[in-house]
Amino acid sequence: MKLKKLLEMNAMCEEKDLPWDVREPFDYDSDNLGLTDINEMDIIHFIRAFKLLNKKCNNLHHNAVTERNHNQSKIALNLIAGKLHIAVNELEEYIDNG
Repeated sequence: MKLKKLLEMNAMCEEKDLPWDVREPFDYDSDNLGLTDINEMDIIHFIRAFKLLNKKCNNLHHNAVTERNHNQSKIALNLIAGKLHIAVNELEEYIDNG
């Protein structure tokens, strides 16, 4: 059953109009069908598309978090390396002046 039909049935059962943002066409870029108004999608296709988009979004989020953690680790290592370099220089000065 198409989402459009389900939304119409829901509006009748609830005895209220559909919100304006639900009535507006909203295109989804389907791998199989190309641009498709989600209201014209079958409920099963819509659920599959939603799950696919959710998975892609979660993967993007995971990759962004991984990259951010990697960058934070690099910054921390650079700070530690800088402090070690200063400590080595101070030790060399101490030894040379000792």
